[in-house]
Amino acid sequence: MAAPTRTLYTASKHAITGFFRALRMEVRSKGIHICHVMPASVKTDFRSSAVDVTDPAKADSSKTQSKSAMSPEKCASLILQAAAMLEEEVYLPRYYQLAVWIGVLFPGLIEYFAAKKYK
Repeated sequence: MAAPTRTLYTASKHAITGFFRALRMEVRSKGIHICHVMPASVKTDFRSSAVDVTDPAKADSSKTQSKSAMSPEKCASLILQAAAMLEEEVYLPRYYQLAVWIGVLFPGLIEYFAAKKYK
């Protein structure tokens, strides 16, 4: 999902999604499976380098990530399960798939809530 202050990150995510969709079509006939997993927030220091963090050295990872962020271990476990089930595209948590469909059907609604969240 696109969000303010996440322009480059969002662009790279959209590019990688297109890349994996095309690659999946190209290699399917060779018996190669592509499982593209899109996790939401994972408890890491990744966000400390975001453009809206004023001082990365002082960034408190508990303030730069969602309260609902999953542990890296939980994320890895879900990725392995999805790959074992030969899933093609997986959103983690799975209910985020609903947000994707809302964004497709009502893009203005997603933009409204993103603007509200990020002020």
